Amino acid sequence: MTTQVSTIRNSKIAMLALMLVCIPASSLVAVTEIYLRAEATTITMPDGRVIGMWGFAQDSAFGAHDGLVTVPGPCLAIDPEETHLVIHLENNLPEPVSIIIPGQIAAVAPVSFVDDQGRQRIKSFTHETPSDNAAPVSYEWTDLRPGTFLYQSGSHPAVQVQMGLYGCLTKNFAEGAVKQAYEGTQYDRESVLVFSEIDPALHDAVVADDFGPGKSMTSTMDYVPKYFLINGQAFTTAQAPIPVGHVNERILLRLVNAGIQSHVPVLHNLRASEIAEDGFSFTYAADRYAIDLPPAKTRDVLIVPAAAGTYPMYDRALRLTNNAALGGGMMARLEIAEEPAPQAALLAVETKRSAPTVTKKPDPETKTAAPKAGRTAVASTTGPSADFDANGTVDAKDVFIFVRYWRAKDLAIEDNLADLNGDGRLDDEDVILMRNAFRPGLEEKQPVRKAAASQARAR
Repeated sequence: MTTQVSTIRNSKIAMLALMLVCIPASSLVAVTEIYLRAEATTITMPDGRVIGMWGFAQDSAFGAHDGLVTVPGPCLAIDPEETHLVIHLENNLPEPVSIIIPGQIAAVAPVSFVDDQGRQRIKSFTHETPSDNAAPVSYEWTDLRPGTFLYQSGSHPAVQVQMGLYGCLTKNFAEGAVKQAYEGTQYDRESVLVFSEIDPALHDAVVADDFGPGKSMTSTMDYVPKYFLINGQAFTTAQAPIPVGHVNERILLRLVNAGIQSHVPVLHNLRASEIAEDGFSFTYAADRYAIDLPPAKTRDVLIVPAAAGTYPMYDRALRLTNNAALGGGMMARLEIAEEPAPQAALLAVETKRSAPTVTKKPDPETKTAAPKAGRTAVASTTGPSADFDANGTVDAKDVFIFVRYWRAKDLAIEDNLADLNGDGRLDDEDVILMRNAFRPGLEEKQPVRKAAASQARAR
């Protein structure tokens, strides 16, 4: 009987294994599913003019309609480990639309038509979602790569993208204790800045169904924009600054041009390192204060502000008007806050990786003062000592020095004291070494804190 039960159990296991082998590998990969809805909306310009727009909303499910229609559309941040994306589209606009992500590989099915001269012409880069579709139409990418990308309608893009059917998609190479936009490119904070412009005449024609063959406006050849936007807003002096980070942080600016015209963002009183273009990282970063941004282009730049304040960013082509009125246009103010406390910054770093052991290494050139009570003098076996001020203890002052060196990415690695393990990199392992060097003194005080807490509760 036991043998029979064992045979049945083994047969079931074998059958399960066979079933798993037969399942395609792609079906075992986690899929990120996003529900977008294309719908009409309006935005009001600083001079009070109301512009008819088309935008995207992100819903929780098809037909839920719990998302807000915005221009640009919602920023889609994909987890680094996810490579399979499916966007389900609902179309509530009067004509077919679609979704493409330039720079990301996907299987496409272009849609063509025959014009009045008998010519076959393409009207969409991929399959379309008809108006008022009763079921979602899906668009799929199975090998997403890291970077900053523009997602947009692939149908009649000269008009539909101008009407507002666009947004930004981002995917990091890695996240955790330290974020990496691309392999080896670390940053502390990020901001997405989407550039676009509006020709009111085009929008009025589309809204009135007066755009196309035989109508008052037949193409975008006479495109004359009057409003110039960053993140869907034309600048006014009353506009609040955009908070992007703190002093000495590595701040990633993701620049996206969803307009028809080229723009050249200038970072006033800031220098930037251009690290990537269209989701492709550079081997060597380029030093910039003005960034060339043609239509449908994305660029990633890093800034490390040395002082707090508000920094203007504007188009070097001087598109700084709102319908010909000065004092507006394609401009924004980037707000840099004061540097956060170094200890708070260090405690914010978490990791699940095991920490290497840090031991004392005698050094005849190092000051050998006796350690003070409550602190431990610790040094790396291969890199610099964690006792940066050589006073025999690893205290808060050493933590402050470490943080400043660790953020100084432009310092030659051989001269950077924050490379505690001497491996030629500044990464979370160095943070762990510093934390372990500083922690013993805190742990010695822990019983005192617990006793004080117990006494407080007793009262």
